[in-house]
Amino acid sequence: MRSRSNQVDLQAPYLRNSPQVIGILLLVIFILQFFIIFLMKNAVHSSELLKRVSRICAGWQHQSGF
Repeated sequence: MRSRSNQVDLQAPYLRNSPQVIGILLLVIFILQFFIIFLMKNAVHSSELLKRVSRICAGWQHQSGF
């Protein structure tokens, strides 16, 4: 009985965290899709799109500390 309860205790944190991680990943993908569509509609030229993407990437790198 003790071995079973120990296995459940070890698995519990993973079971708790996995739905949150999957949800966050889906949310990020969802936002990225909308963001790309938004940029494609608003960008008149491909150079403008590249400038915006480079600015966004620079902003993310600055926020994440890379």
